[in-house]
Formats: sequence, structure tokens, C-alpha cells
Amino acid sequence: RWRRQIIVGSGIGMAVRLGTRELPEYRDLPADLPAHGVHSALGLLVTDRDHLRRAQTAAAVGELPDRPACVAMGFSGIDPTLSPPGHHLVNLWAQWHPRHLADGSGWDEVAATAADAVIAEVERHAPGFADGIEHRHVQTPQALESELALIGGNIMHVEMTIDQMFMLRPHPDLSGHEVPGADGILLAGASTHPGGGVTGASGRIAGRAAIARSSGRHRGDTRGRRLWPLSPRHLAR
Repeated sequence: RWRRQIIVGSGIGMAVRLGTRELPEYRDLPADLPAHGVHSALGLLVTDRDHLRRAQTAAAVGELPDRPACVAMGFSGIDPTLSPPGHHLVNLWAQWHPRHLADGSGWDEVAATAADAVIAEVERHAPGFADGIEHRHVQTPQALESELALIGGNIMHVEMTIDQMFMLRPHPDLSGHEVPGADGILLAGASTHPGGGVTGASGRIAGRAAIARSSGRHRGDTRGRRLWPLSPRHLAR
């Protein structure tokens, strides 16, 4: 029943991982940036909201976006151990890209074209970046599904829509990070509150619940009890 009701979706995006000679040098940046500039954070490369809307609309009908919305990460700029001396590692995440294409094409056929579009979008914001690319590894939604067992290539496991977030993630019956009728099992990961990313918050919530159980603080009353009240209030502790 849960499997039928939870919406997984058809992919979100694709990754292009690059070995480069230089980090992207973006145009029109403020002069008072910290030493590592924009490379100490994620850089969302879009021109306006319409850019996002067009990319999402294309994917919704099974098409590749002409101009994907890209997130650029150049963390070798702050951690030189990530790449050989004189070189850099640049990871690009681009949205939106459907797992299944409307024209019936396979991702093996279009992976290179889609990756070129991602790099071209970065090039618009950082002219000359593409000339310094030495290696590239492309992970399409199909590759994410086959390599990482992500259904539909969805890195969030299930859709991050308002009806599947907070106390509804991934389903009202499962929102307490536990499975009714399966005592002792706790859920964690991108499909549980608060979703994916690198925060580890979902694992922290489940871990605190496991500690509470093992310490006997709830003395068995966690069975069927929602752990949602632990979620936002205890994350900062």
C-alpha cells in the first residue's frame, strides 16, 4: 500500500564531474568576497525564475532543457587534497532531466549532448571555463539509477513535494522514522524528513530515536509513536 501511494517521480537531474586546470571565474562578482570566493559554497547558475521554470517545464514533458539550471561546486579551491597539484575538481549538478525521455531515446544516446549543455551553461557565467576541462564523468538519471539503485534516478529517493514533506515524508504512516508493525526498524535517508543533502539530519533523528529506545527512556511506548516531534526541535542540540 505504501509503495503504491508514495510518489517517486521520474528523475531530477544529472551530474557532470570534471577534472580541470582552473576553477570557474565568474563574471560580475563583488570585489569583497572572502579568500576562497564562491568556491566555498554551492553556486546556483541561473539568470532568473523563468530560467528555472523553462527547465522544469521541459523535463515535465520528457524533454531535455535547452538551458539547464546548474549548481557548480569547486571545493578543490578550499581543499587542495581533492585534486592533483595544479588541477581542480569541479562537480556540476543540473536540473531538470527526466529519467524517461518522451521521444523514446535512451540516455546513452543523449548523455554527451546533455552534458555539453550543462557545461555550456557554466561557460555563459564563466567564459573560458570549458577550455580548461581535461576529464569528465557524466552521471545521467539512468546512470544514477543503475549505479546507485536510485529508483527513477531520483537523488531524493521520493519526490520533495509539499504533500511528501515534513510530517508527511515519505508517507504519514512512516513519518515517525519507523515502520508500523516492524518494531525495531528505524528509517533514515533522503526519503525521510527532512530530505536529502549533506546535513545528515535524517540520520541524526533516527539515531536519537535509537538511543532513546536503547536507554529505555520510552520503555516500549515508541511502538506506533511518532518521532516527528523530535525532528525540528532537537536538531540543534
